[in-house]
Parts: sequence; structure tokens; C-alpha cells
Amino acid sequence: GGLEDDLRALRDEIEGAARSSTEADQERSLLLMRCFQVEHEFFDDVFAKAHLSERAYRDLRYSVTVQAQAVRFNEPLPKATLHMGAHFEFLESQRRSRILNDYETAWGRFQASTYILGILDDLADQVLTPQEIRASVREVYEGWQSRAQKRVDGVADHFPDYINRLQERMADRLAAQAESEVVENRARDGSIPSQPADAQSQALVKTIRTLRGGTPPIPDVDPVETLAKSVFFIGLPVDELEQI
Repeated sequence: GGLEDDLRALRDEIEGAARSSTEADQERSLLLMRCFQVEHEFFDDVFAKAHLSERAYRDLRYSVTVQAQAVRFNEPLPKATLHMGAHFEFLESQRRSRILNDYETAWGRFQASTYILGILDDLADQVLTPQEIRASVREVYEGWQSRAQKRVDGVADHFPDYINRLQERMADRLAAQAESEVVENRARDGSIPSQPADAQSQALVKTIRTLRGGTPPIPDVDPVETLAKSVFFIGLPVDELEQI
């Protein structure tokens, strides 16, 4: 599908010298496309493990698709996607619908960038990328990783109790998933009978779904207090903040 076809087509164009860009640009594009393909797979796996809501999952995949399309058609990487900078605002009209998604998408972007950076040399070996091209792609992902970390930290700074509860839920999911894998392995090797194993696995699956399906209550946010912390409004009188 999508990215796989784009990657194949790009490789064919490079081999046939059909593109007008330089050889270095072609090699960089090929490595980026391979990274984007792996990012899609990464988000699929993280979503399957219940660490992302469907909204955050779709937003992240769309972001990567937009980036891949730009590379595919030899255009600059767009800035107006989830890879953009670290600043964001929390306003009264958006606080309840955006807090969780802002955190999840930033967390997903950070995790994906960290994962790609950890295997970048392996991916580069697969498409025979020279060292200097690897360094330029690494710099791109390090920038995305850094900005995503700032976004995560920004949400956590504004809502520490809420983020702590989210992290506790993630820890509970990880524990339930680890237990589920142990049950499956023990059932597979005959250590426990299949019927009790099936019942326990179903209970763990229900637990995992419950932990993903709901979110802890989003705290009430005083919009004036929140705006006062923004770099754009520091020093403004309270009466002016109340009119924003």
C-alpha cells in the first residue's frame, strides 16, 4: 500500500536517473522514505498495544504521510504538521478536547523519533546510504525529537497531576500486557491448561481495553491563570487577561 508503493517508485526513479535532483538529494529522500515507512509500522504497533487513542494514532499517521508525500514529489518537508515547533496554547474553548490529544501526539512523535534514531544506521544500511547523508537525516529526526519532548514537557508543566494519572494508566497497561504475554507463553508450552489460560487472557484483554477506552477526568483549568503563564501574556493585568 501507500508508503511501500512510494518507496518502490522512488527507488526505481533513482536507479533510472529519472529525477532532476542531485544524487545526494535522491539518497536522502530514499532514506527518509524508509524511515517514514518504519514510523507507520511503529504507530500501528503502539496503537495495537493501546498506548494511543484512535484520534492521536490517525493524526500521527497522517503527519507521516504528509511528510512522505513531500519527499516523494521532491518538495520541502512541510512545517505545518505534527512535526512543528514546541509552542502551544490552552484556551478555554479547546482545553478539554485538546489536552489529551496534544500530549498523546507529542508523546507518540517523541517515541517514534527516538525509535528511528536508534535504528537509523540499520535503515541506512538497507538502502546503502553514505555517512554524510545519514548525518543530515539524523539531524532532522533529532530536531523532531527535541521539539516533541518540549511539547510533552509543556503539557506536563501545565497539568502535572493529570499527566501523572495518564502515566499511571500506561504503567497499568504495560503490566497487563506483560502478564498477558506470560499467560500466552505458558499456555503454549503446556504449563497451564488452555481453558484457564483463555479465561485469564480474555480478562487481561478487557483490562487493557478499559485502560485505553477511558481517560482520567481532565482537571478544571482557570483560563486566566493559564494565559498568564504564556510568554505572550506575561505581565498583562488580570482584567485584560479576562477579556482575551
